[in-house]
Amino acid sequence: MYPVRQSNFADMDALDEQEDKEVETDNKSGGLLGWLRRLTGRGSSSGADTSEAVASMNRKLRQPQVIGIMGSKGGVGKTSKTQVIGSILAHYRTEGGVAAVDMDANSTLVDRMKPQTEIPDNASVHTFAHDDSIRSAADVNSYLVLNEEKLAVLAGIGRTGSKPLNRDELQRILDRLGEFYTLIILDFPGSAEVPVAVHALKVIDAMVYVAEITKSSLSATKRDLKRISQVRPELLSSATIILNHRT
Repeated sequence: MYPVRQSNFADMDALDEQEDKEVETDNKSGGLLGWLRRLTGRGSSSGADTSEAVASMNRKLRQPQVIGIMGSKGGVGKTSKTQVIGSILAHYRTEGGVAAVDMDANSTLVDRMKPQTEIPDNASVHTFAHDDSIRSAADVNSYLVLNEEKLAVLAGIGRTGSKPLNRDELQRILDRLGEFYTLIILDFPGSAEVPVAVHALKVIDAMVYVAEITKSSLSATKRDLKRISQVRPELLSSATIILNHRT
């Protein structure tokens, strides 16, 4: 019912509008992957680079782009990175909004957002996916919470129940948000083994992976990387990796 979108990972800039030629970038710094590298500290921090990154973030896109943020285990900073990356993109992106979807069972993303609006009692990934009355941007936005940077957040499972999100629900969420938001960020579940996470790996356009430099997170990281290599091996060569070292 909801087809999986196909992405061109060989050239992420191919997804940009053809008529937008103001910013000239090379393969290492352009497109969606270039944004993520700069946002996560893999690019330079000069004023010129910041201006280039902002200009790049405002490129027109032919279709919505989905960024997946995955963590090796609970507590590594996955949700915090979702908040930070999403908020920066929402702050600088002037055309089309940025939305974040909490796929984690703990549903902590909304609680960290310091929203400007109240969280609707019935707002969650489940109720949003199954509300057949959603037709307009106002209907969609009634489920979302905005933070100070205008990042729109859809609350996770824990808000209205404990039943895991399934692949059809996730695809419906992406299709509905994609009508009104140009960038969608998925805060992944804690494990890549969860069925909905496997489906998410198939549809994301870029990935950020957060891990700790500790022995305790090594097995979880190896498990996740094995699963990713089975589902979408090309993600491993293009992913942005964040190593959190906590003393």
